[in-house]
Amino acid sequence: MAAVSRRVMRAAAHVVVLGEAMKEKAIDAGAPWNRVSIIPNWAEGDIVRSIPNESNPLRDDLARGARFVVL
Repeated sequence: MAAVSRRVMRAAAHVVVLGEAMKEKAIDAGAPWNRVSIIPNWAEGDIVRSIPNESNPLRDDLARGARFVVL
C-alpha cells in the first residue's frame, strides 16, 4: 500500500493538505514540495466548539430521531 501511495503522490498534479504536519507526510510519501499546498481547517478554535448533543439544535434537526449522527 505504501508503494501505491508514493506513486500517487509523485504523479499528482497537486496535493492539498490541511496542515503543516500533513504537508510533511505528503512530502515524505513522495509528493514534490512545490506541488503541496495547505488549506487550513475552516474552524476557528476560539469560536467553534463542541456542545452537548442535548443542547445542539442542528443535531436535532439533522438527526430526526437517530441515535448516531456523523457530520
